[in-house]
Amino acid sequence: MHVEVEQACRAPAATVWRLLADLPQWPTWTDSMTAVTLLEPGQLHVGTRARVEQPGLRPLVWTVTDLETDRRFCWQAKMPGMRLVADHLIVPGKQIRLTLDVSGPLTFLARRAYGARIEEYVHMEARGLAAAAEHAAKA
Repeated sequence: MHVEVEQACRAPAATVWRLLADLPQWPTWTDSMTAVTLLEPGQLHVGTRARVEQPGLRPLVWTVTDLETDRRFCWQAKMPGMRLVADHLIVPGKQIRLTLDVSGPLTFLARRAYGARIEEYVHMEARGLAAAAEHAAKA
């Protein structure tokens, strides 16, 4: 299962990154998340773990696996029979690109039970991040 969303965003990359890297604040700019709780203090880095709660989905612990400060980060979560990998990329002055890949022997169940919701949530996150960044850039 692969979801990819490109969202236009004219905010400076630094503004987008500030919002993106502040994981606990994500629920303020997207309704797709009710809580994001850091499991250890500190700035975003490879190894950062966060518990993400989303409406209608079970909470998952995501771990940052790749990071290019001010540009992108990738994280992954595991659940029985599935591995989820989400990538967040800022293309300065142009767009935000979010991708989510779900793999494993039980992916077909996720696609059938939650596919539409997952795709909707990725779109909500991209739109919400762009809107919040553009609003913050004007302030």
